[in-house]
Amino acid sequence: MPPKKIKNAKVSIAWKSFHFNVPNFKDLPTTRDHFVETPLFTCNGHEWSLDIYPGGDDDAPEGYVSIDLTHHSEGSITANYEFAILDKFGKQKIATESSHHFEGKGDGFGWRNVILRSDILDESQNILDGDGTLTAAVSMKEEPSDVFVPKNPLLNMIQGMFLDEDTADVCFEVISSADAKKGKKKRAKASDLLHAHYCILK
Repeated sequence: MPPKKIKNAKVSIAWKSFHFNVPNFKDLPTTRDHFVETPLFTCNGHEWSLDIYPGGDDDAPEGYVSIDLTHHSEGSITANYEFAILDKFGKQKIATESSHHFEGKGDGFGWRNVILRSDILDESQNILDGDGTLTAAVSMKEEPSDVFVPKNPLLNMIQGMFLDEDTADVCFEVISSADAKKGKKKRAKASDLLHAHYCILK
């Protein structure tokens, strides 16, 4: 039975998480549309960053912190992702998720009213650690990708070896059935000889 060909194979789907520390959050400027950018990270073959606006972006309600996921690669891609603010114990304080189609380099999408800045600064909320560091996390869904399954070259190799006189270790002389019945023995021509390999015939 011939082997079945694999078509449109897919790898398993998982979520890839990234954590970022924003030191001295309480001292960051709260000017509208001013943001701090995390280091770039890679998922699904594209580069990304989180842009955190301590005073909110231009359209955020007063007093809210805004956060964007920004695309830093060429081309477009649809991303499924989750964002979270962690407290100083590593537990999620607030979390939200989204799906967005990013068009080209520099495209960003996120949340205008993630959390009140006053809540972050409130010591009873236990969000900032002792050094005033804010921890933000983003998880992105790793999308399935096509798996390349190369063709098996064994068949072509065997066919090439079967008639290769230089490397063959078995040689057959081919005669007609009539000559075989008459018991005739004649000098074989090159076209009457068939070369093969013992390892293939075994």
